[in-house]
Amino acid sequence: MSKIKTFFQVFLKTLTSPAYYADILKAPLSFSFKFFYFYFFLYAILGTAIFSYFNIPALNKILSILPGKITKVYPSELVITIKDGKTTTNVKEPYAISLNNIEKAFSDNEAPAKTPENIKNILVIDTKGSLDNFNSYQTISLLTSQNLSIMNNNKIETYPLTEIKDFTINQQLVNSVLTQITPFLSYIAPLLILIIFLGLLLTSSAALVYLLFLSLIIKLLAKIMAYPL
Repeated sequence: MSKIKTFFQVFLKTLTSPAYYADILKAPLSFSFKFFYFYFFLYAILGTAIFSYFNIPALNKILSILPGKITKVYPSELVITIKDGKTTTNVKEPYAISLNNIEKAFSDNEAPAKTPENIKNILVIDTKGSLDNFNSYQTISLLTSQNLSIMNNNKIETYPLTEIKDFTINQQLVNSVLTQITPFLSYIAPLLILIIFLGLLLTSSAALVYLLFLSLIIKLLAKIMAYPL
């Protein structure tokens, strides 16, 4: 407790008493390192607490409803089979998964959601189509017989299906995967809190390296100019 009290006394003096800096010169270097790292530790705790207060409840709410929303979004009738690097489906093509339907599912709002004028679908499946059809479908991604094309930062990236192992995706598979990963969703918030805390602590420590570098430059200039610090 006395160490914490000493820290706050030193912290207050560094802000209010220029004369105190003469006393710091008499203290061992380890004193300054302990002071800085305890300050960074408190800063990281405070920053993490503020971030958690404003963001973690919303994140937990999203994670709690996410599996059900994804199940609702995936069309119950759609079966996609990829075998030997080629796509087949059981639906009439071109088949589109509307971006508007996804926004409605996640907003619990039956009214049509407002979508960008040039984007209407999140995925279009057309096994007889090609990359030339991408823009006409107003989609984020296009699955053709042999390729999956995705819009990324206004650029279309295409991935050949020959690199994908044979599999079939349907609502049963989606539900099965969600059932397996749902128990792990509860760990996301604590893990994010830990990452934020360590990130603030490490970035704050980088400031100490900057201060050390700056102080060495000042000391070198002072020696060159024969100016006593």
